[in-house]
Amino acid sequence: MKVNGEAIYGTRANPFNEEFQWGRVTRKGNDKFYLIVYKKPSDGKIVLPCTFSKVKASMLNDKTKLNIIKYQKDGYTVIDVSSVSLDGPATVVKLEGKLKMLNK
Repeated sequence: MKVNGEAIYGTRANPFNEEFQWGRVTRKGNDKFYLIVYKKPSDGKIVLPCTFSKVKASMLNDKTKLNIIKYQKDGYTVIDVSSVSLDGPATVVKLEGKLKMLNK
């Protein structure tokens, strides 16, 4: 909890209208999102049904930056976690950026 507490305490529920097989999402305000990864997707890509303005992604535990692909036209954001090793029961990816559009 020392490392991942930021992703749990004082957060709100998943802003998306779907559950994800890889894990859960929490958020603080409209500009911090936490992807709590229990199982890495087989292709190493987390796909979110939204776009952000000026978004950045990093590992919560060590601040390692992650690559982001934005599909503005289709309304999706993809975070590449293929190089991430899951440590413990959950690994947290922190997204910082203003949520621009939810893909419905």
